[in-house]
Amino acid sequence: MRRLLSLLFVCALVQACTPAPRDTPPPAPPEDSAPPELPAVEGFAHQAGANLFGYYLPVSDVQIGDLKLSHLHLGDEAAFNDWELTQGRGPTNFAPMMFQFDDLSSPTIANELGGQTPEVIVRVLPSGYGVSDRVVRFVGVDPTLGEVRFEGQFVEPAFTQARSGEDVAGPVLRGNLTIGGRIYEGQSFTWTGGD
Repeated sequence: MRRLLSLLFVCALVQACTPAPRDTPPPAPPEDSAPPELPAVEGFAHQAGANLFGYYLPVSDVQIGDLKLSHLHLGDEAAFNDWELTQGRGPTNFAPMMFQFDDLSSPTIANELGGQTPEVIVRVLPSGYGVSDRVVRFVGVDPTLGEVRFEGQFVEPAFTQARSGEDVAGPVLRGNLTIGGRIYEGQSFTWTGGD
């Protein structure tokens, strides 16, 4: 009997020491850490003096049907200024910023370096862009591919190193590429200055 009384006493003591439940609301869920949605790309703007000229080659294949992404081209200061002055009403086959796709179903021809390249290429010219030494934003439309959109950032110090002539193993530009509603998240590009 003593044991039973002792056990009941200990249980009552433990219950008395347990704090009473509080009427506190549950903790708030963590805030969404997704970056804020960027406004739509409208018009044409570049950072003067940024000197971003080059060809940005995709690290991984991006292909829609027979059209394979060859590169993203960024022009020199004069090309950007000319395009922006005319608000894109200049030449219809070349722009200071554009995505070029090779049509793999077309015959190949010799290029200026003696290699082979598809005869048919598709250049998606911008309907809007915003370019600086940190950010690259592009939107354009092609009848076959649909809307092409890119939101990316330069990867430092790789970008600066590549442009100064150093060998860089990794990408210099990374972002999300959307082609006709299909999203390629984290698409990476290396850089070459051309010939």
